[in-house]
Amino acid sequence: MNVANSDQISDLSGSFRHSMSLLAGSVAVVTTVVDGRPWGMTITACCSVSAEPPTVLVSLAKNTVTAQMIEAQGEYGLCLMGAHGIETAKFAAAPGRPKFLDDAGHVIPGPASTPSVTGAIAHLDCAVSTKVDVEDHVLFLGRVRAVSFPTSGSPLVYGARQYQRIVPALQLVGTEAEDHALAYSAW
Repeated sequence: MNVANSDQISDLSGSFRHSMSLLAGSVAVVTTVVDGRPWGMTITACCSVSAEPPTVLVSLAKNTVTAQMIEAQGEYGLCLMGAHGIETAKFAAAPGRPKFLDDAGHVIPGPASTPSVTGAIAHLDCAVSTKVDVEDHVLFLGRVRAVSFPTSGSPLVYGARQYQRIVPALQLVGTEAEDHALAYSAW
């Protein structure tokens, strides 16, 4: 078992951050418009909330430009990133830097009013239906107005503080007994 020592994690906040780094999540770029230009921020804190009506949730730090623009405009795009979209994800994740997508050629045209990005395997165009303040973050529940699939591919994930791609688990195991146990547990 890999256990972090007390020098690495000395308080509850640090322990919490470390534990959350171990929670792998799908990588998404949430998009909006800033000064008439497409803007995006990489996140993993998003999820589906409801299929009827289609609703998704994104969680953003309150002090970000992205959160402020989404609140002002009442809409956002949620671009689910493919493994081939790692450069766009890295660009939109850079802390403290402007995230104008058109500066780096990361924006692609689409049918929705919210921007879509290169490397997205799905783009959800959302109207904010509910805003919930939680500590230093804000949750935006978005009613999905349109969905498009700009490219295909496997999802990009982030866990253990690094980008990763998904590989089917049955390709990873080495013994017949492990294959059987893994296949059985899927049922």
